Amino acid sequence: MSPELGQGAPRPVVAFLGLGSNQGDRAGMLAQAQTLLAGADLVPLRASHLYESAPWGVPDQPWFLNQVLEVRTILSPRALLERCHAVEARLGRMRTRRWGPRTIDVDLLLYADLIISAASLTLPHPHLRERAFVLVPLLELAPNLRLPTGERAADLLATLPDRGGVREFLTPSQEDTDATAETGPSVRGVATSTPCGTTTLVSWGADSQNVTLVVAAVGGNSRTPMSSRNLM
Repeated sequence: MSPELGQGAPRPVVAFLGLGSNQGDRAGMLAQAQTLLAGADLVPLRASHLYESAPWGVPDQPWFLNQVLEVRTILSPRALLERCHAVEARLGRMRTRRWGPRTIDVDLLLYADLIISAASLTLPHPHLRERAFVLVPLLELAPNLRLPTGERAADLLATLPDRGGVREFLTPSQEDTDATAETGPSVRGVATSTPCGTTTLVSWGADSQNVTLVVAAVGGNSRTPMSSRNLM
């Protein structure tokens, strides 16, 4: 049966979820959300780095931490959306002001190659194309991603004027470690390792207009953040 009908998906599919928080222990909230999302019917596959950016939609509030999670699930799109809402409720999300402050936000961004336009659910997420704080971590996980509509995520990001404000978030201990380890010039971008031991770097040119994908062979499978945390 089609997953659009709200029944269980016939086979596991890959979906992408967007997590965000600007209240309390923001990083802790994102970690708790990942734990609560997981289950026999939803397996987290990969999580992007954390990114910090100014609030979107309503500027007079604290800055957000955001992250994208890649999952494999047998939940239908609507059941997955309900899981996202249930996790928000568990973590104290109060829907009192649109785009206002929140302890946690869990958005269903993409569900396989499905396109849905309904009152209760829109896929891809209706604001995905407009949000650099979503596209940056999404591209970290899937640099060559095309939306079900055929658009390249990298091309969408290149058109957004606020893309320069999305920065990788580091704890003080991470910053100290990186400061000690840095030996060369900084690079604008984020590096992620694949299981085969290659690193994909999503980088922006000096004019911040073009997104370039660079693949470099490296040893090992560890994820290696680049020395510069400001992506633009």
